[in-house]
Amino acid sequence: MILLASIPFASFGRSNGPTGLGPPAGRTGAPTDGPATQTCGACHRNAAALPQVPNTEGGSVAVSVVNYIPGQKQTIGVRITDTAGLRWGFQLTARLKTDETKVAGTFTANDDIRVRCGPAALGDTSPAAPCNGEVEFASHSLAATKPGTPNPGLFSVEWTPPAANVGEIIFYVAGNATNNSNTNVGDHIYTTNVTIQAAASKPLIAPSAAVVNGASFQAAISPNSWITIRGTDLAGSIRTWGPADFSGNSLPKTLDGVGVNVNNRAAYVYYISPTQINALAPGDTASGNISVEVVRSGLRSDPAPAVLNRVSPAFFVFKNDKYAAATHADGKFVGPTSLYPGASTPAKPGEVIALYGTGFGVTNPAIPEGLTVSTALELPTRPGVRIGSLTAEVQFAGLTAAGLYQINVKIPDQTPDGDHAVVADMGGVTSPAAGVLVTVAR
Repeated sequence: MILLASIPFASFGRSNGPTGLGPPAGRTGAPTDGPATQTCGACHRNAAALPQVPNTEGGSVAVSVVNYIPGQKQTIGVRITDTAGLRWGFQLTARLKTDETKVAGTFTANDDIRVRCGPAALGDTSPAAPCNGEVEFASHSLAATKPGTPNPGLFSVEWTPPAANVGEIIFYVAGNATNNSNTNVGDHIYTTNVTIQAAASKPLIAPSAAVVNGASFQAAISPNSWITIRGTDLAGSIRTWGPADFSGNSLPKTLDGVGVNVNNRAAYVYYISPTQINALAPGDTASGNISVEVVRSGLRSDPAPAVLNRVSPAFFVFKNDKYAAATHADGKFVGPTSLYPGASTPAKPGEVIALYGTGFGVTNPAIPEGLTVSTALELPTRPGVRIGSLTAEVQFAGLTAAGLYQINVKIPDQTPDGDHAVVADMGGVTSPAAGVLVTVAR
């Protein structure tokens, strides 16, 4: 060891090697490549000529990489910081987070960067790229070690991610800050890792009938009503709002970086998924043709057309998109017994039931913009409601939760047994007559 250490450039002698391939494969500290001590410290020594334990000398190594666009090359930065460093080296590998034995993308070899192929056990016998699906290790070339260059040590590595979205990718890196003594003694080794994911794609709202009433799924929407937006790449996760998304009693305007603008006003986002968003339209005095856009991680969709009306009354339906969402006075569901076995029963003639909908307009007092509803807010004018061909008595109509209107109606005494269409009329605008039923049985 003393004789070898005395040879000039011995500390980086294997960095070029007999074929110029760089240091041995498997020196990044990646857990699947072997013991955690299997880093550059396996060869480089500390001041006491003992194997260097990584991350014990006050410096660091960092990887600068952004979320990837599948198949699109990017330049990764490796920065080694050590005030004692006068010569530099590194090794970097990229793996699938779901299986760290698998390669993630490919590195590009050039005059400064050498790329060797795994598996890591091959060590100094590992071949040069192309690696044909084996794990890859990018390292410095001998010329790129920059003898005599003070802190920090900087490297740039070209990396091409997989052609498809493979989920999270983790990079492991080991950095070597040497004292440029031309020996392998007194060197400092640092390791770290960083995880990235596929970059958000520009959200795309479907080309037609994409912005609709959240209850009827028809074109007209209205202020302070629930809306549904359909498309692709609208969000990267699937969830509804939860307690952590609220600030006091303020409704959330974004979920996981996804927001919605209705006529250039921020809506309140309740549900997100890659193909659908449910949001509460903000208050607005405008009417007519407007535009709606989705914003995901700063990327804006092209605007989609929508029609904003003063009111857009519609009743919500249960799971089969057929029966009106309605409850008895005791809170149990109204519907045929087969709808929710053991939990739903038909309404009776003369019974008062609660129907639930959206788009019924302004209340008195006014709807609090962007806030939760703590007390019921009545409509100044109650809608008319027909059950089948009969007019029902409306005993209450008002907002009971954000965007949710409750309409209490008495089933007409003359209503025959069976399923009957429920239609509301709010100021001359009627809710859809098709597909919203209430079941009545004596």
